Amino acid sequence: MTKLTYGQARNIIYQSHVCLAIRQGATGDTLALLPGTIIRSDGIVATSASLFRSLNTKELKETVDVMVLDTKETYKGVLLDVDLCSNIAFVKMLSGRPQKVAKLGKLDFLVPGSMAVAAGCHVRHGILRHAECHLSRGSFGHVGLGKMIAASCFRFMKALLVGGPLIDTNVGVLGVINSMGSQIKATPIDDVLKYLERMEKHGSMIETGWKSKLWTLLSIVALRYNACFIVELLR
Repeated sequence: MTKLTYGQARNIIYQSHVCLAIRQGATGDTLALLPGTIIRSDGIVATSASLFRSLNTKELKETVDVMVLDTKETYKGVLLDVDLCSNIAFVKMLSGRPQKVAKLGKLDFLVPGSMAVAAGCHVRHGILRHAECHLSRGSFGHVGLGKMIAASCFRFMKALLVGGPLIDTNVGVLGVINSMGSQIKATPIDDVLKYLERMEKHGSMIETGWKSKLWTLLSIVALRYNACFIVELLR
């Protein structure tokens, strides 16, 4: 049963499950490694913004390497956006050709208690080319405040899961994992696509304009006081 479940999950994210290496501009040193999911054929990758909070986003443009885990092909990437309130970040792969997109599901089809698969990456020795796909099986819980998906998954401590997809093998990718504790929590994929649309319409949070700086400041304050819903209302 487990092998069948993992096989179905791999088919859903085949050639669209990636590992991202965030590099320091001057030295090329690896600052962070995290998984992501290709959500659009022009190479847009969705991941979690959690690991970017401690990094200087102004130095991250063109310092991202993206490796497709199934093919081991590696491309340069550009960090497009880091939204701390939505906890979603977007990276653009500079591949020059269409990319395979994960099968995206709908939150409406989520059944609490159904089987969940969290997909991350296991990176041996902290080297990107040694990254491998890692799947962890569990079950979906409830959809909480802010439409956050909760799920329990087993054996997840050995892999990098934050930033990777949360999968229902009968439906597709339902969310992007943004935190792990007693449960795994994920932002619904419907909301991720809305954040992408909003970014393309109104601009990135990491741009240098005063509006972007204002939104970034508001997001940091909102996170401090657990009031991100206010920022969402203002938008």
